[in-house]
Amino acid sequence: MDKKKNTIDEQIEQLRLAMYEAYSRDPSGVELLLISQQLDKILNKEFAEKNRSKEKSS
Repeated sequence: MDKKKNTIDEQIEQLRLAMYEAYSRDPSGVELLLISQQLDKILNKEFAEKNRSKEKSS
């Protein structure tokens, strides 16, 4: 689980950095939107997994 968590954290960090770079190039660009959507997808998936594990432990 820790290895998976590290991978997710690394993906999140990479996307955040890419998002900042895309924003600096074009704050209203399509690239920024696409990166933001990728980041949202990963964060939503991680949130859902945390909720499932909480429900199992209850």
